[in-house]
Amino acid sequence: MEDVFASAYCTIAVTSAVDSDAGFFERKVTSEYVCAQDASARQFYIYTDTDDFNNYTNIDDFDEHVETARLNTRAWVMQERVLLRRTIHFSDKQMF
Repeated sequence: MEDVFASAYCTIAVTSAVDSDAGFFERKVTSEYVCAQDASARQFYIYTDTDDFNNYTNIDDFDEHVETARLNTRAWVMQERVLLRRTIHFSDKQMF
């Protein structure tokens, strides 16, 4: 598997999937927000719907949405993560 993974330019991981039947094209993310940057280069989000704000307070939390995702509890994923150079993660909140 090392040769396969070493030859891959990029891998797509459906990190939010609960099983092998789950897809990622039908995500139901509907909140609208704008990412802005202040004078000291800190990024922050402006939400248009305050009800959605409570659901997406950690919209940019890689540890929460990727590192602790269900996909990463599977043993074979550890091999992939160690050997792959680039991975695009589709979480239930955004792409990383």
